[in-house]
Amino acid sequence: METVETVISGLKLLADEKYRKGMESFAIPSENAIGVKVPELRAIARSIKKNHELALQLWDCPIHEAKVLASMIADPKKMASGQMDSWVGDIYSWDVCDQCCSNLFVRTPFWKEKVPKWIASDHEFTRRAGIVLIASASMHQNDNVTDKELLAMLRLSATVATDARNFVKKAISWSMRQVGKKRPSLREQVLSMAGELRSSTDKSEKWIGSDVVRELEKI
Repeated sequence: METVETVISGLKLLADEKYRKGMESFAIPSENAIGVKVPELRAIARSIKKNHELALQLWDCPIHEAKVLASMIADPKKMASGQMDSWVGDIYSWDVCDQCCSNLFVRTPFWKEKVPKWIASDHEFTRRAGIVLIASASMHQNDNVTDKELLAMLRLSATVATDARNFVKKAISWSMRQVGKKRPSLREQVLSMAGELRSSTDKSEKWIGSDVVRELEKI
């Protein structure tokens, strides 16, 4: 039976100082990291399987990789709405944000209600999480979200496109590009939305719109 102590000991055995230092080049804070690659974390998660109580304990650990692993082994069926809000408030890095959204948050019954709530937040990574949920849904909730819902979510994300913070504007671009690629039925509408942003005088909106149009017009 895995415990938080045995898991942390196992992570430390995989620690790679060179990789840890290299995380900064990807804009990932490394001060609380030990340098374990994501594929290695996924291998550990497969061996543990779903273990919600262990995930909660790992999330409370200060080690960066423990939080990523927690998102992989937490059970979305056991994740409470309040727990999601608590976790997202703790997020300090784009990779932890994206892993939580893809591995866990988007698979819970509450993800749709979190999109508008989190996008409305001023906290950079809470807002990013609300936007990344849209991209995650286009990949992992294909049968449980309609074109109309996805388009409404994208339009909501566009209302904060003037937010020039790097991890917010990149999330908006990513979500628009993902929906445009994964939902061909929405591609023209996404391109139209992106075109409007590209014509804006706001630098952030213009960057997002140009980024989306550049990629989707290649398809």
